[in-house]
Amino acid sequence: MSSTRAAGLEYHEARAFYAAEAGGEAALAQLKIALQDGYLSEQELADIAPPSLEGFNYDSFAVERQGQAVVEHITDGPYSGLYALTQNVDVFSLAGDGTGTVSGVVLRAKAQAIPIFQFGVFFEEDLEATNGPPMEFIGRVHSNGNIYLSSNNAWYREMITTPNKVFHDRKDFHTVYDGVFINDASGTEVMLDFDSRSHAGPEAFKAESCAKFDCRLQTDAFGVDSLELPLPDGVPAYELVRVRETGDGDSEREVKFAWNADTYVTVDLTDMRTKGEVCGAGGSNINPDATTGTLQLAALDPVLPGETVRFQVLAVDCDAFEASVTVMSDGSTIMDTNLNNTCLFVITIPSATDELAIQVIEAGGGVSGVAYWYNLQSIADDSDTPWPAIGIERGGGKEVPAADDLCKIFPWEWSSYYDGREAEMKDVLNIDIAQLSAWVAGADARVMELVYIEFVTPSDIGSYPSATRDMM
Repeated sequence: MSSTRAAGLEYHEARAFYAAEAGGEAALAQLKIALQDGYLSEQELADIAPPSLEGFNYDSFAVERQGQAVVEHITDGPYSGLYALTQNVDVFSLAGDGTGTVSGVVLRAKAQAIPIFQFGVFFEEDLEATNGPPMEFIGRVHSNGNIYLSSNNAWYREMITTPNKVFHDRKDFHTVYDGVFINDASGTEVMLDFDSRSHAGPEAFKAESCAKFDCRLQTDAFGVDSLELPLPDGVPAYELVRVRETGDGDSEREVKFAWNADTYVTVDLTDMRTKGEVCGAGGSNINPDATTGTLQLAALDPVLPGETVRFQVLAVDCDAFEASVTVMSDGSTIMDTNLNNTCLFVITIPSATDELAIQVIEAGGGVSGVAYWYNLQSIADDSDTPWPAIGIERGGGKEVPAADDLCKIFPWEWSSYYDGREAEMKDVLNIDIAQLSAWVAGADARVMELVYIEFVTPSDIGSYPSATRDMM
């Protein structure tokens, strides 16, 4: 009799344990759904409910946030190297049956939201990359759909991931070109010559990817998860990056970066002015035209003949930085100085200077190189150059940069580079992080966390004045 009773007790305990475990699994499934918009609210946690299992009840069931969300670097898996906003969550599930037998489980889960702008390319559906002109892509590539790669001249320098398949082919018709290269972990370019069809089994694909690319091409064979976009039901993916619109409802306003940005910049190419009008006296040349060596140097003021200009060595520990600085004007040395526990220095540029060169050599053989500014005489007075109006909006009591600072942080550049595919020059608005950091200077009211930029363009180039068309 005792053995029969013991067996019956173990049977009920096992059933209660599995019921409690089922409650925990149900909570995790609901937690995953709640995280689809990238945010976990208290109401969403409270709405997570236990499953309905015949013969069992859940006397205690709760999903509770543990501490505040923190930024963490992902250290393993297909998204290793990225950072995530991580919220620790505890799940408590206590199940009982009609005999009075109870069992409970406690699960600790990490609810992670991975910002998608860490990817160079992020596709919600199938991604097809079949470039014609040469393409070197530096940045991670992810698609929630399949990925199709076929090219004579494509180089991918970082991870490629998908929860589906990779096909070495075009999507629309069968064409395979053997010019797709993916870097391995050491930076060696390795040609892609297999895909999810040639190596259909998970283990075969994993083995080939790891042998060729150090596992830097990952598919469902690696168990890659889909990355859900932070979108409510019924809101298309492209709404994330669209501009503000007067017809936006609550759903769009909740998820659009344009509505959630603390800094909204408008570049209005239908409102062409002069550089002097837009930028004031501070909108002149500030970035070096060329650098050598490992030197990263930024001017914190316009680099103009006859002006006193502040310079800063970047990517160093300023409090411990020691270096020699030599300044040359048109090939002649005009200043030698030493930096001791600082990375800032000031130069008064002679009024006749056309080429400025600054050499920095760090003590102990660290940072060294030369930064050059050319044609300073020709840009000394470019205040009449056509320039788009640049506006900025900041809410919540945030400080707005003055016109000259705004043009330093967001410098406009006509005909910045040649686009081989479109066979035309491209104009660019840059974001100068060094200038932004110098302007913020530790002031909380100046910090920019999410910047959204809207370009307002005319319907055709004929709408521009002739002076503007000449710049394009």
